[in-house]
Amino acid sequence: MLSLVAHPRLAALAFATAVALAGGCSKKEEAPAPAPATTSETPPPATTEAPAEPAAADVAAPAPAEPAAAKIDVNALETYDLEKLKERIKGSGKKVTVVALWATWCAPCIEEMAGFDAFQKAHAGDGLEVLGLCTDDRADMGQKIQDVYDRTKVAYDQGLLAPGNEDAFFKALGEEWDGMLPKTVVFDDKGEKIMMFTAAVTPAMLDEKVAPLLSAK
Repeated sequence: MLSLVAHPRLAALAFATAVALAGGCSKKEEAPAPAPATTSETPPPATTEAPAEPAAADVAAPAPAEPAAAKIDVNALETYDLEKLKERIKGSGKKVTVVALWATWCAPCIEEMAGFDAFQKAHAGDGLEVLGLCTDDRADMGQKIQDVYDRTKVAYDQGLLAPGNEDAFFKALGEEWDGMLPKTVVFDDKGEKIMMFTAAVTPAMLDEKVAPLLSAK
């Protein structure tokens, strides 16, 4: 008859088998999923391209500066009576000479100077000469005459009417001197009067009355 007392080794084996059947095997812990990779580098800042330099051909060249007119020195001006003026005109070779008589006290005389200056520049190659004749006495009014030249900066030629010669000058032209200025006399190439203006001359009057004389044969 078998003994009911198990051999000690058999008893231990039986106990271990009973534990395994009762509890099952433990599940192996999965390693945690790796964290997403991070980087300490920051993206480079966005750059803005500098605007392209304009091509040299696209840049307008500055207009050439107009040469400055030579300064008029009142002390170097010629003095004219009508005979000397006619000699100058005949020797100039100009087709038309416009002589503008003026004075420092005559505001319209000074205002019309810019128009004479522009007309001279426009028609210098057409046989035109503009000559200003101041009726003031240089000995008494020299500085005031110089001030007008410095202020207006005209480029056409200038002279002085012989002091006190107004009556004789206009009488020789077949005109009466009424003491009023401005007066403008237009001469031909022989020094003969073509026309005379007894009020301020405008650019429109020069274009209408004088310019056609330059193109006439």
